[in-house]
Amino acid sequence: MQKDLLLMIEEQKKLLKIQSELLQSKNNELLKLKEVNLHLESLSFHDGLTGIPNRRNFDESIKVNWKNAFREQQPLSLIMIDIDYFKVYNDNYGHLPGDYCLILVAKTLVSNIERPIDLVARYGGEEFIAVLPNTDKTGALFVAERMRKSIEKLAIKHEHSSIADCVTISLGVADIIPQPSDSIADFIRSVDNALYLAKQEGRNRVSYEGNLKIKPKQVTLSKKVANSNLKCSSRQASIH
Repeated sequence: MQKDLLLMIEEQKKLLKIQSELLQSKNNELLKLKEVNLHLESLSFHDGLTGIPNRRNFDESIKVNWKNAFREQQPLSLIMIDIDYFKVYNDNYGHLPGDYCLILVAKTLVSNIERPIDLVARYGGEEFIAVLPNTDKTGALFVAERMRKSIEKLAIKHEHSSIADCVTISLGVADIIPQPSDSIADFIRSVDNALYLAKQEGRNRVSYEGNLKIKPKQVTLSKKVANSNLKCSSRQASIH
């Protein structure tokens, strides 16, 4: 009788061990599945080419930061960036150098923001956008000009640009302390207008939303601009 009891206890121990191993294996599978899902979610919020946040990420970020700025009545700034004559660059140097140029510009723009709360995202094509919470006009213009200079210093060769012998960017800046009558759509439209003005005034420059005295669609862009003789560093980064 005692021997049978000992055998039963031994069998139960084996069963418990098997159950414990199965449970641990299941937990490991769940953890791996969670890691995969997190990775996939991260990919959905990042641009496949440049690796920086994408348009979807920006859309979520601006909603959150808009609510915070409205609640706290603190300034919120946007910087919209466009690579000057990028289509011409792509057409003449090819898509692979064009992709590398986008990656290099994206990484350089990101390197110009220092706070975890700031965001630089690829907005679409050769356009990028930066969200700067708790930042007014002065701070946003400072960051924008730093971005402009950093891209110029890369000295990526662009012989087909009408304004320089290297890749440059144009930037529009807008800031706001959101009020009940304001909207995110109008805010984005204002920074887009500022970018348009930077292009109209000659590119490779920063324009502020408050400088707008015209409706952008009424302006005809000239093909040649005043600073077309700009020379970049002689240590040019050739990527083709």
